[in-house]
Amino acid sequence: MPTIYIPKKKDNRTKRGRSKEATKYYATTKWHRARTRQLEKEPCCQWCMHMKDGFITPTAQVHHLVKFMDAKNEQRKNELFLDPDNHYSVCTTCHSWLDNELYDISKLIYRLRLEGMSDEDIHTYIKENYAERLNNLDVY
Repeated sequence: MPTIYIPKKKDNRTKRGRSKEATKYYATTKWHRARTRQLEKEPCCQWCMHMKDGFITPTAQVHHLVKFMDAKNEQRKNELFLDPDNHYSVCTTCHSWLDNELYDISKLIYRLRLEGMSDEDIHTYIKENYAERLNNLDVY
């Protein structure tokens, strides 16, 4: 019986689920330094700490509040990727929420930070204005 060769489809994602283009950014010394600075500054999940009334969860990842890969040009991608105001220390569970169901809130946090609002005030604002939605999603 002859052997039939079926070529594998080209997968544009790495083992971590990132696109190959995004992986180029994460594999840089600049990113490792920026990530280390963020984790040293905020070693606990910022969402758990502020939104779950002081619940302490160790940080596992650094979330980009605004997805840098959505930027229209390379310069803006680089700015968003390394901007400390766009970095948010999170646990794995919260990272998943903020990347998907709560991405609009994630972008709001970034916008309010740029306007000079403190993280504590931002989280109070979110609790007051998005409580029903957050309760329905059971994220705190």
